[in-house]
Amino acid sequence: MRASIARCPSTRPCCLTKLITSLAANTAAPTSSTTCLCCIRCNQKKGPNIASIDPETGDMVPLYHPRRHSWLEHFEAVEARIAGLTPEGRTTVQLMDMSNPDRVLLREALRRRGWQPLTRARKS
Repeated sequence: MRASIARCPSTRPCCLTKLITSLAANTAAPTSSTTCLCCIRCNQKKGPNIASIDPETGDMVPLYHPRRHSWLEHFEAVEARIAGLTPEGRTTVQLMDMSNPDRVLLREALRRRGWQPLTRARKS
């Protein structure tokens, strides 16, 4: 089984998390289409949620799904902060607390050591 990897730089241990939290998914054996490798903190933040409230519109929207969505479409790395570009991105950033000061400090430290998040080319 090959799991996708969530885009979370972490020095913490990682775990497999279920992407689909339904009765059928809970009774079935984990597969590469229902799991994703992520840090324990992100797994705890996501919990069983597959949707939440968009902080900009107040609408209920699905969370970013690493199998179905492109990271670059939904998020932007601005220095060490992650910004949501779409309703799914904004909702995921808020629910997962991706701009938490501790996470920003970790990303800053990783950047000093050469780590570069996924970024898009800026249009001139």
